[in-house]
Amino acid sequence: YAQANADLFLMLLGEGEGRFQQRIMELVHLFDLRADLGAGLEGYATEYLYLFAVNGALGVLTRWLENGT
Repeated sequence: YAQANADLFLMLLGEGEGRFQQRIMELVHLFDLRADLGAGLEGYATEYLYLFAVNGALGVLTRWLENGT
């Protein structure tokens, strides 16, 4: 889907205020990543886990799209 809509994705991912990334982060918070990635994490550590996972995935997606998939 991202490949077929690369121009749209790049526009959303390159958005200045990061609204798209913020919406993705809100969506990810619906899932409990601690069970899979960080059992026993609390407080700020959990937030860092979410930030790392989302920003890493979006960074890889962005680079992949920028390089022509």
